[in-house]
Amino acid sequence: MKLKFIHKEKIARDSWELMFEKPDGFVYEPGQYLEINLKHPKVDSRGIKRWFTMSSSPTEGDLMLTTRFVEKHSSFKQALIDLEPADEIEAIGPQGNFLLPHDVQKPAVWIAGGIGITPFRSQLKFLLDNQQLDRDITLIYSNRTEQDICFGDLWSIAAKQMPKFNLIMTLVDDIPKGWAGETGLVDEAMILRASKIVTGKQFYISGPEPMVEAFAPKLVAMGVVKADIKQDWFPNYTDEFFKV
Repeated sequence: MKLKFIHKEKIARDSWELMFEKPDGFVYEPGQYLEINLKHPKVDSRGIKRWFTMSSSPTEGDLMLTTRFVEKHSSFKQALIDLEPADEIEAIGPQGNFLLPHDVQKPAVWIAGGIGITPFRSQLKFLLDNQQLDRDITLIYSNRTEQDICFGDLWSIAAKQMPKFNLIMTLVDDIPKGWAGETGLVDEAMILRASKIVTGKQFYISGPEPMVEAFAPKLVAMGVVKADIKQDWFPNYTDEFFKV
């Protein structure tokens, strides 16, 4: 299918929100992703294909993709950020099973590193829009600096409207004076402080691929049932937000 580009907006230090028209009849679940094919000149060795988790909720009228754009970037990222209104890209999907628990009574612990926050933005917006305000969710959101935090307004709304929503933010570098959140890399101790107990909860890990792959076994060692761990990793991002 083709996605028609609407506009882009910078939402954090290196993060951009890209909005596309939602094709007629397109249906997806919060947490799913698209395969994007973007033909462009002077293609580098990383090619014309990427995978993006949709950061928009199915309850919203348009499709939102969120990406980081840093100084050393690929030809694909340059072509993506250079899109003009009405330009079209090819997309395949939706795909993926990084979905909300079917058991609405089961507590969830969301662990996001950097750009890995995108599926949780989709899922939380979906819950808010559908008035599923009693869901028990703990979000541990790790960033390098305060300037890297995305979707801060949504977290504030959820904290006011959802009595069981617990937000834990941690920063790794450049800790500002008066910072009230956690500091340092996410480790087992931080997860235990945030979640109290780990048994009987659904754990979601989303972020750079090395982070996700390294930490899943640690959750099992902590007593989390393997079937209760869901993973969503972002290839080509190398930042790590966990102690490995």
